[in-house]
Amino acid sequence: RHTRLPSDWSSDVCSSDLFDFRWWGGVRFPVVTAPYALLGDPAAVVTAQAVVGAVAWAVAVLVAARLVPAAVPRIGVVVLGCGLGLTPPVTSWDRTLLSESFAISLTVLLVATLLHFACRPGRAAAVAVVVAGAGWGLSRPNQSLLLVVGAGILAGLGSVRSHRRWAWPAAGVLAAVALVGIALAASTSQVQEYNSGQIVVRRILGDDARTAWFRARGMPGNGPALLVPPYDNVFGDPAVELQRDPRFGPWLRGDFPSAYLRYLATHPGYTVGLPFGAEGAWGAALGGTSGYGNARAVLPAGVPTVLWPDASGSQRLLVGLGAVVLVAAAVGAVRSPGRRRALAGAGGVLVV
Repeated sequence: RHTRLPSDWSSDVCSSDLFDFRWWGGVRFPVVTAPYALLGDPAAVVTAQAVVGAVAWAVAVLVAARLVPAAVPRIGVVVLGCGLGLTPPVTSWDRTLLSESFAISLTVLLVATLLHFACRPGRAAAVAVVVAGAGWGLSRPNQSLLLVVGAGILAGLGSVRSHRRWAWPAAGVLAAVALVGIALAASTSQVQEYNSGQIVVRRILGDDARTAWFRARGMPGNGPALLVPPYDNVFGDPAVELQRDPRFGPWLRGDFPSAYLRYLATHPGYTVGLPFGAEGAWGAALGGTSGYGNARAVLPAGVPTVLWPDASGSQRLLVGLGAVVLVAAAVGAVRSPGRRRALAGAGGVLVV
């Protein structure tokens, strides 16, 4: 089921269109806007998202399987990789009209191409990394910044003589693409302002100590009152209420970014732990996009729970198992140059 948005859906937030699906220069990045410009119909866009996701996961599974020498473990890698790509926390994004679908699929593809290049460097592998990295960096604003990290990983792989011929040129191309993405992201403040409102709603006003810290640095005191529904915006979104408020909005746009940066710098525990806590991306990553919509289950009952557990204890067990495998790989990598390259690629993937 697909719902068309009213033509004035975003006019309640800002003067220009938040969902400006032009080829270039809109608030959304070109990798996301291009399917809308080419296909137009939401059902066709969802189909394109599913196709890109299927291709990305298939490539990732094939790359991982080629790195396993024995036949039986290789089959296990294929089964587990395909199963993981079919779990609802992954497929639910592909059935939703959001930029996350292409971003997640291209993340999987970038991980696969980086790992392939680390183990089997060459022109084709370098081109694959550049194509996947450019698409990934131009799908969401924050990823254009992270693409600088990806370029640094490639440059580091260039310190190995066998990788140097292709790694450094590929790193230069990705760095150039990252600069284009950063320039696009800096050309509008709409997404930044909305995300600032979300940070205040989700991470500050619900915590007394943080609220007091920001109040001491100029935050208006009417924030908690603005979070009480009903909201005077078509989204029903409290973050939009903060943006539109004549007292809170100017502080949010002017003083909040520097104040939040100071808070991150002076509270390292919060900064380091945020991505893995309930306030960060960890919960959304584990649960998928159930807040927007749900995907139809295609795996037998119980299989998604094993591959993508919901219980926190099972999740910790899975993370612990992954850590043990990584340590074992690091110990074994000392004995083989090929394994050292594989571990270097895996380390770069973890950094991204």
